[in-house]
Amino acid sequence: METTGPTVEFLKKIPIFERSSLEILEQIAGHCEEKHFKQGDLILQQGRNNDAYYMLRSGRVAVRVERLTGRETVETLDPPSIFGELSCITGEPCSADIEVIYDSDVLVIEKEALTEVGRKHPDMLSGMVRLLARRLHTTVVRGTRAPEFPVVLLREHPHWEAPASFSEGLTESLAQQIGKQALLVRIGSDQGSDHDSGDLQELGPGAFVTNWRAGDRLRDELVEQLPRWQERFKALIFYPASPDGLAVAAR
Repeated sequence: METTGPTVEFLKKIPIFERSSLEILEQIAGHCEEKHFKQGDLILQQGRNNDAYYMLRSGRVAVRVERLTGRETVETLDPPSIFGELSCITGEPCSADIEVIYDSDVLVIEKEALTEVGRKHPDMLSGMVRLLARRLHTTVVRGTRAPEFPVVLLREHPHWEAPASFSEGLTESLAQQIGKQALLVRIGSDQGSDHDSGDLQELGPGAFVTNWRAGDRLRDELVEQLPRWQERFKALIFYPASPDGLAVAAR
């Protein structure tokens, strides 16, 4: 088990440990196990028991609840979020599914292990109370449904005369209408040959474009990049600008 290094540095970023000493963090790190989950995996399932705390180290997960009206996404979580704590604290079954949106690395610590550390360090208990209070406040202010922003895959029609102009115009229009920044990701575009993939160019007020080559690792690269883009941009348009780009994007 790792007791120093990257795991401890990661734990420092988690709100419930923000007042914990290095000694406490090292003890917690010694009990952690890192697990990798693929897109679509269910880490926790609604209605099932859970005896561990989960800390999202990379990737993104969704909190989804099955209701009478259908399945709803009530929240999306990015690093360094913690989840599974409600079922651990209350002893009740999980109130929601935790589903992987992008491939994720997660630190897992068993309930008994964290409880044992917490008995010796009251600051950790107060950190858990602060976390629950923040989540309650967010739910009251925002409601129980997660805000949704558009992520679009644009496929051009064979008879379009100016598909590149359409994609750029759509991005500029979205930025204007939602009042937030929008990003056009051109996949496989020859326009990416003069600079490195990932450079941003401004199309207009709040609208940007980046060109990504359609290599074998395109999907992995986009999965890694998406959380960063979604922190800044509230609308994402993926436009395969060549046949090879469309073939890779369709996977």
